[in-house]
Amino acid sequence: ELVLAERPLVRARFPANFPPMPYVNVQILHGATVAQKKAVVADITQSLVTRLGKHPEHIHIVIDEVSPENWGY
Repeated sequence: ELVLAERPLVRARFPANFPPMPYVNVQILHGATVAQKKAVVADITQSLVTRLGKHPEHIHIVIDEVSPENWGY
């Protein structure tokens, strides 16, 4: 079950007409192919468009690949 923390949204001070810019940071273990990462980016983008009504051109997604020796469980 996914549980999201409930806290107030704090927005930076941007002009009123500034479009909200979703930024998503994905951290995965090293080893995904370029095709897999492209598919993840496409899936996340589509979800933000469908679920939150965001514009694809405003979405920024960064994938950080972490080596197994730097990953804790």
